[in-house]
Amino acid sequence: MPIDQKVLDFVHQNLVATDNEVIKPLADYTYTRDIPIKNDLNRVVRAVIQTRITGGAGQGTQAMAGRSWVNLKANDLKSVSLETSAEAVPVMTGGREASWTELEVEEAQAYNVNLTSEKVSLINDIFNQEAQYVGYLGDTENGVTGLLNSANVETDVGDGLLKAASPDVAKIIKALDAAMRLSQEVADDVIVPSTLLVSPAQYMTLFSLKMPDDNKVSLIDYLEKQSYAAKYRGGFKVYQVKELSGIGDSSSDRMLFYTPDLRYVKYSMLPCWRYKEWNLKTEIGATYLWRLAQVQLRHPETLLYVDNL
Repeated sequence: MPIDQKVLDFVHQNLVATDNEVIKPLADYTYTRDIPIKNDLNRVVRAVIQTRITGGAGQGTQAMAGRSWVNLKANDLKSVSLETSAEAVPVMTGGREASWTELEVEEAQAYNVNLTSEKVSLINDIFNQEAQYVGYLGDTENGVTGLLNSANVETDVGDGLLKAASPDVAKIIKALDAAMRLSQEVADDVIVPSTLLVSPAQYMTLFSLKMPDDNKVSLIDYLEKQSYAAKYRGGFKVYQVKELSGIGDSSSDRMLFYTPDLRYVKYSMLPCWRYKEWNLKTEIGATYLWRLAQVQLRHPETLLYVDNL
């Protein structure tokens, strides 16, 4: 027996009303704070091709030691060479279904209950959880890495200063400032990192340790206001990310120095949307899908991992 059209209309109206909630800004997960998001995927693309300039040089005259001068001794202009490489960034599709029996629909109508809010909200939470995990750590089964575990990022390994029984604050300060300077060197002195991500345990340790002066501010305050990067840039931010716990060298906690800017890091996605509605015997349902691309480290040289500080 087919499902009554009034019941189908009721479900459709509820789904449309709930969708307005689904696409609200994602504010409860830290990946939206730490990884620049771009909602630029369509529903069918399998990969994003990012093209990188890998070489290119202008050649001047021999007399001017390769400079591009134009004068009486240089009667022609040299061209420039350009070398590029293309890298495919995989795109993955995820999804869940929400379904209700005809009896559930009738009960919702009788008690004036929003039928879809709980299940669709749960699906949206699942999307956020998976987007957070893939954004930070990728998906090893699909050969995808994330912001925190890319093989293209240089790693500096410390000697466990934060785990010492009696942490030496002066040595920790020196190591942190040295890491900021190393990050700048890795980026060919073009940019100093603006942000440090640490594990919750590291954040707590840095917060509890105080500067060896009369002000007694925490090392978090030092990093954000007085460190090398803070003075160079006019400010610096420190955030905690639980996914950094135990992913470093010898299962140590990892730190990430970087600048979260679309010029350097990009996370492409198509957030959760309702794909189709269906009904089967006494069940009514809707399929929700989403799409996530591997995080693009557009300039991996602007990132630096520090393990076991």
